[in-house]
Amino acid sequence: MTIKLKPIHDQVVVIFGASSGMGRATAKLLGAKGAKVVAAARGAEGLTSLKAEIEAEGGTCVTQVADVSAFEQVKDVADLAVERFERIDTWVGVAGVWATASFEETKPEELYRIIQVNLFGQAHGLWAALPHLKRNIARGEPGGAIICFSSVLGQLGHPMTSAYCASKHGLNGMIDALRIELQQQNVPISLTTIMPFGTNTPIYDTGLSRIGFTPRPAPPIVQPEVVAEAVVYAAEHPVRQVYGSGIAKALVMVNQLVPELMDDFMAVNLTPEKQKSKKQIAASEPNGLYVPVADWRVHGDFDDESIERSPYVLLQTGQDVSDGISEIEGTLNSVLTSDGAKVRGIDSDAVLPVLRDLAMGQAHRWIKPTVGAAQP
Repeated sequence: MTIKLKPIHDQVVVIFGASSGMGRATAKLLGAKGAKVVAAARGAEGLTSLKAEIEAEGGTCVTQVADVSAFEQVKDVADLAVERFERIDTWVGVAGVWATASFEETKPEELYRIIQVNLFGQAHGLWAALPHLKRNIARGEPGGAIICFSSVLGQLGHPMTSAYCASKHGLNGMIDALRIELQQQNVPISLTTIMPFGTNTPIYDTGLSRIGFTPRPAPPIVQPEVVAEAVVYAAEHPVRQVYGSGIAKALVMVNQLVPELMDDFMAVNLTPEKQKSKKQIAASEPNGLYVPVADWRVHGDFDDESIERSPYVLLQTGQDVSDGISEIEGTLNSVLTSDGAKVRGIDSDAVLPVLRDLAMGQAHRWIKPTVGAAQP
């Protein structure tokens, strides 16, 4: 099955979770590249300022306040896009909520809410978008793309974020199953999961925290614009997944091959103390779990520590960057030569070449891809 997608400047793109962070960065980049942007989020003020920024640069943007956990509101956004622009070409689901707390400290209603937003919210987007994308096919046009923000935390465990991990693991399974169903039905719609890890967004300030401080993203920290570039690429090229950095991919690879070692590595490097920022906060303070918090920034508090370029992301998006694999190797070396690896008797000299060859084999699929090629 061949999937064809339009150039971004010819697309109508709906993006949920557009008021801050990676969603806002993506919406601004889409607008700058000529897409007609339909932006949705819970925060009216954030949407108003986003619209003004996009239009000031000559872009087109309409907005609607909506909560992704409410299916009728999600459908209303899809209807708005079709009413204004007659179609939807790409649907981007970014909206998500976060809590930093041990599993035992997480309240049942908080787990329910995180699942409701991060998993059911994405399902609502799929249900709303698919009929419109299928209508594109019926008209003889490219079906389009659905791009869902998952996380590396949907492929491995991360202490103090069990509820978030659960929501993202569920999302990955749902998307993978749907992709196969569409293939069985011969429906040429692209499904992509974006896999960030350690991104400098305000979610660490607006999420619930029970560690006495706002949390900090795991290093190396990536700026949201790096991930936004990956989204725009996925809107034009049918790709299965895009990782937000080389470390993101490296951690997943180690977890797949030697999961016990990844448990050791996470246990040592992501203790509650190491996850604390310098900003104190009480769990009773307002957070974005149920209502929007007025923080409409693209960046969080870690600009001084964040990288603005990931060779591995560039490699995944069709650019032959020689240091893309090197970005992975640094993390692989750190994990495979850690004390945990030595205790478990893991031979890093034997394992590292296997992982390197796997990474290189996957990289060759991304170099100079052809628009409209079959989705891997």
